[in-house]
Amino acid sequence: MDARESSYPRREDIPVANDGVAISQADNPQFSSNPVGSSPPEIVGDVGLDASTQDVASLIAAPDSDESSDAPTQDVAAMTPEAPAHDPASTLEEVKNLIAPQSAEAELTGVVTIEPDLDSRRRRFMRAIHVRRPRARRVHRPVRIHTFDSFRYGNYVFLWLATAFSSAGFWIQQVIVGWLTYQVTESALWTSVALGLDALPILFVGPIGGLLVDKLDRRKLLAAIYAYQSVTTLVFAVVILTGNLQAWHIFAFIFFMGLSWVVSDPARMSLIPNIVPPENLVNAFALNSMAFSVTRLAAPALAGVLIAVGGAGPTLLLEAALQLAAAGAAFSLRMPRVDKPRASLASARRDLAEGVRYALGQPVLLSLFALTALPAVLIMPSVNGLMPVYAAEIFEVDARGLGLLVSAFGAGSTLGTLVLATKGDVGAKGKAALFGISATALATAVFSMNTFFPTAYLNLMIVSAAMMMFFSISSAVVQRSVPDEFRGRVTGLYMIAWGLFPVGSLAAGYLAERLGVQQATQIMAGALIVALALAIWKFRALRELR
Repeated sequence: MDARESSYPRREDIPVANDGVAISQADNPQFSSNPVGSSPPEIVGDVGLDASTQDVASLIAAPDSDESSDAPTQDVAAMTPEAPAHDPASTLEEVKNLIAPQSAEAELTGVVTIEPDLDSRRRRFMRAIHVRRPRARRVHRPVRIHTFDSFRYGNYVFLWLATAFSSAGFWIQQVIVGWLTYQVTESALWTSVALGLDALPILFVGPIGGLLVDKLDRRKLLAAIYAYQSVTTLVFAVVILTGNLQAWHIFAFIFFMGLSWVVSDPARMSLIPNIVPPENLVNAFALNSMAFSVTRLAAPALAGVLIAVGGAGPTLLLEAALQLAAAGAAFSLRMPRVDKPRASLASARRDLAEGVRYALGQPVLLSLFALTALPAVLIMPSVNGLMPVYAAEIFEVDARGLGLLVSAFGAGSTLGTLVLATKGDVGAKGKAALFGISATALATAVFSMNTFFPTAYLNLMIVSAAMMMFFSISSAVVQRSVPDEFRGRVTGLYMIAWGLFPVGSLAAGYLAERLGVQQATQIMAGALIVALALAIWKFRALRELR
């Protein structure tokens, strides 16, 4: 203890009475005479005092008259001045006076006004008092790949296999028909017509095929159609193998095969929404298109080799076997039984009219119908339909080269549909569809000016990838937005766009005969660009489709 502490009595040494008033040393000598370190005097009693004992409070309240006013025994409480009430504003001003204007703390009290260009001190101060927030450790979740989501459904696997077998046979057929027609007729016009003739029945009886899909068992109907295609192909193969082939045999075969597409396509497309949930429709249709794409990549090249080695007859036998395998896969579907109203000729007209009225009341469906017709009329006839002419006159290759050119479509569409299937779903479906068809038009225009085989192959890949992206998205939108009771008839109306393929084939073949094959493709691609610009301007509902 230093000298200062020993010279003055400590505050805690000052006794206090029961009522909280301090007791002076003069009035209570027992406290002042008590030496340091000695025990305090014993207090007798608990709280109350004897009547004979002098009241301590009265001693403080009434001091002796001879006590001076400046004696050290003056009441401690009286010595403490009463603190006046302070105004908060004046208190703040006092605090400001104690803070240097140059300090960073002055900015918080308003002593200094912060200018935009003089805020460096504020930033330093805020950094000094800044408390770093705890950061949660980011959990890295594995990215899910949606490419094969639809394969989780067993029925979809069988449907996909049926599509793959059937499309493999179809692409083999396209190479055979194109090669035979050009060899027999030596005409670009008739070659283009032959490759588009199978779509002609769709133009006239497409809605009827859709009505059958709505009224009959779709699984059995699809299996029966694939079996019909197998038998028709087998008959045509026998005609070639016996050496009796004539030009009309080729066109008859194409027409009867086209009748089957009136039913098979609506049935296959209408089954997909019955198998997979709505959120997987884009993925399902992309994988369905990939079945066409993968087989288009391999089957045409294989067909070219088989034609060069063994001829068209044995190659058609392979196509018939593939169609029969497709029928078996379709028959393996296990679909729940659905009671459908009995079909009759009396109600057919009324049912068809009901489907047409429903489609006309949907602006998005009408815009998709129109856009689907554009590549069917302008692009596919001038590229696919004239491919044998390109192979013979521009690139000067044989059947093997023709098979490779056709397989380029398969390579591109495989890549495009694989990317779309991996995406899983598309947000702005309308804009994505418009982008796909725009890229198709531009890539076709570039191909029409290409004379180098390797770059032409890559060019055709781009054409096919963009076109298949458009068809996959548009098909998914149609099937998703249509109730199941109208799905077959609306799909039949949607397929009418493909029925316009022969019209485009006539135009492309005529232009190729008069102006040349490259000029014909250029004109058709230019017409698509003009029509597409008009469609983007008019079809507002499609632009906003999600």
